[in-house]
Amino acid sequence: MALIDLNIPAGVYRNGTDLQSLGRWRDASLVRWHDGVMRPVGGWRKRSDDAANAKLRGMLTWTSNTDNRYIAAGTYNRLYVWDAGGTAYDITPAGLTAGREDAIAFTGYGGGFYGYYAYGVARPDTVRIQPATSWHLQPWGEYLLACNSDDGKVYEWQLDTATPTVAAQVANAPTSNRAIVVTAERFLFCLGADGNPRKVQWSDREDNTTWTPAATNEAGDLELNTNGQLMAGTTVQGQTLLLTSRDPHVTN
Repeated sequence: MALIDLNIPAGVYRNGTDLQSLGRWRDASLVRWHDGVMRPVGGWRKRSDDAANAKLRGMLTWTSNTDNRYIAAGTYNRLYVWDAGGTAYDITPAGLTAGREDAIAFTGYGGGFYGYYAYGVARPDTVRIQPATSWHLQPWGEYLLACNSDDGKVYEWQLDTATPTVAAQVANAPTSNRAIVVTAERFLFCLGADGNPRKVQWSDREDNTTWTPAATNEAGDLELNTNGQLMAGTTVQGQTLLLTSRDPHVTN
């Protein structure tokens, strides 16, 4: 029987319907493409038998100054750390505000109580999609900094697994933040600080508890000129990249 070549382009294409992705890979698991050829992802190894209580949305791996390895990850209402031996520690801060395990979008039919609006009257355009709670995790030297998009506070965990000690709120840091990022110069940036979706506020260099600007420190804040909302940040070569829902910004 003759063989027929299937020249399927590399990568997964899920835009639109099945018909629109005709002739493309639409779904995949544990594979990657190398030189245009599909290959299995190698190197997977089970790290721990201790599972989190819900879906993990946000993860960070790092190594301490004494060469101990850690994995931090958060769910909508918990924050965990796993050590190199696979032992899990619940370091959830006291009083953490629980968010949403999954996104909520009540914008169409069925998005409210039956009979809540008069028949034939358009609903007011005030309902927005609420995304699932996600964690922004950053290293502060060998310590862990954490902030999730619904709780909005900044927490620090100092590697204490003996008790274990839970993550503690960083003193004087802004609240109602959307995300955090630590720059290469060791400034802690709070994005969407104090509930302002365009405000970036940073601590003094090497001191994440000093936030009030003064002649003796480098703390400060800035409101971006954008019609988007700050979503995340990351360090790039020589700069810090800040991403809004509409555009990117860089600081240096």
